[in-house]
Amino acid sequence: MHTSNTVRLQACRKRAGLDQAELAHLAGVRVRSGISRLETGSRLPDARTLIAYELLFGHKAQTLLPDTARVERRRILSFAKLLLLRIDRSVVSQHKAKIAFLKTLIARLEGETG
Repeated sequence: MHTSNTVRLQACRKRAGLDQAELAHLAGVRVRSGISRLETGSRLPDARTLIAYELLFGHKAQTLLPDTARVERRRILSFAKLLLLRIDRSVVSQHKAKIAFLKTLIARLEGETG
């Protein structure tokens, strides 16, 4: 299933004039079909492949995979709010650093999705 993510990954490769086998070799993906699966959306890149794409094409993961980044940002935001709610209900002062971190994280994520 092609998405804006898959189109973007394929476009990076094509702009560089690489075929899938060449990109697989450069990115450290074992076989050309690994790149094919990324470009068709049947698989997401692992951390190593994302780093390779960043080094090869100069794009951060959030730029390469905005659809996935958006979903992940919403998931983290939701969980951070839930965690903050649980911690706020406890009266233990040892959670001050965690509360400050979560509030900062929530503000940043809400600003990005806003």
